[in-house]
Parts: sequence; C-alpha cells; structure tokens
Amino acid sequence: MSRLDVVPVTADRWVDLETLFTDPRFGRGDSPHQDARPESSCWCMWPRLPRGDFRPWDPSNRASMRELVASEAMPGLVCLVGGEPQGWCALGPCGDFTPYSFPPYVDLVEPTAWAIPCVEVVPEARGSGVADALVEQAKAYAAQRGATVLYGPPQWWKARGQAEYGGVTRLFVRRGFAQVAPGERVPVFRCRLDDLAPAGSAGARPVGRHLGGRA
Repeated sequence: MSRLDVVPVTADRWVDLETLFTDPRFGRGDSPHQDARPESSCWCMWPRLPRGDFRPWDPSNRASMRELVASEAMPGLVCLVGGEPQGWCALGPCGDFTPYSFPPYVDLVEPTAWAIPCVEVVPEARGSGVADALVEQAKAYAAQRGATVLYGPPQWWKARGQAEYGGVTRLFVRRGFAQVAPGERVPVFRCRLDDLAPAGSAGARPVGRHLGGRA
C-alpha cells in the first residue's frame, strides 16, 4: 500500500500543484465551465476573483496562483500518494473567496470562518481516501490558525451531474460537516472546529498514513 501525505502548498510544493493542474484528467468541472482543453486552466482562481472577472482559460490564472504560492499565502493543501500528487483542496479564510460574500453565506459566515471552496482528485484516486484526507487535514490546519468554523464548497460549485453532487455531500457529512442551508447544486455545509487544536498552536503537520481505502 502506498503512503499518503497531505501537506500545505508552499513555494517548494509548486511543482506538485503544477503537475496536477496541467494533467488533462484533473479539474474537469472546477468551474461551471467545461472544455476539452489539455489542462485545468482555471488553476482554482475562480473562487478568488469576482464572478465577472474570472475567465476559465485565461493564462493569467496560472500566474496568479503561482504568485499566491510564492507570497507564502498558502492557498490550499495537496495530497501525495507514494510521493505523487493526487489531489488538492483550496483553503483559507472565507474573506479570501468571493462566493462566501453572497447569500446565503453573507448571513451565516462568522469572522473566524474558513472555507474549502474546492476539492479535486485525479480520477484513479477517487474513492481511495484522498478527498477524506484533504478535508480532515483542512479542518486541523484551519483550527490551528484560529478558525472556529469551516464551510464546504459554495452552492454553485461544479456542474457535472447529480452523482457527483451526491459524492460531495457524502464526503462532507462523513468528515463531520452538517447541512445548514439548501443549495442550488450542493447544500451549504458547515463544521464547528471548537474541539480541535486551539489558535496559536504549532503549524499543521502533514498527515501520513498508508492508503488502503477511504478514510
């Protein structure tokens, strides 16, 4: 069985993120736009830009994400299986992401709330525990930086059919999230982090385990 590690995307991990987002199998449906182009050119910038400003195939998306990583902003987590990048989740304070400033979040989101606007896994690793490990480590990372609440993907995330929405629902329920409002495509999910690591504790350490099924 291969070892699974979840680590923050820092400057030294840029190559892992680049490997994922230039893989033609990865990220189909990261935004409401789909295409047969050879890479996921949104580079997960869609939740960080105003809706009218985001262009899914704009070459500047890659440059913008690289700038975020180089600035030590830590835009998310990457999951490595046997040392190879197999999954990614965007992560940060809700204020970093445009969707959480619109209803219904505008009336729900607390000042100490963080969010996971996107979780993406390469096809061959789906159902193997990669997504579970990403969400679980996102909870720990956010809690260790003072977050008391973590939200799941925004309501209009993805556009790939009911089967995938059901998978998203099961993933977040499985990881301790509760549905707090209905959604256009996925429900609004929220997880309280009060019982996790307190603010001011040491930085989140990578998750390490052997991959032998869903977490």
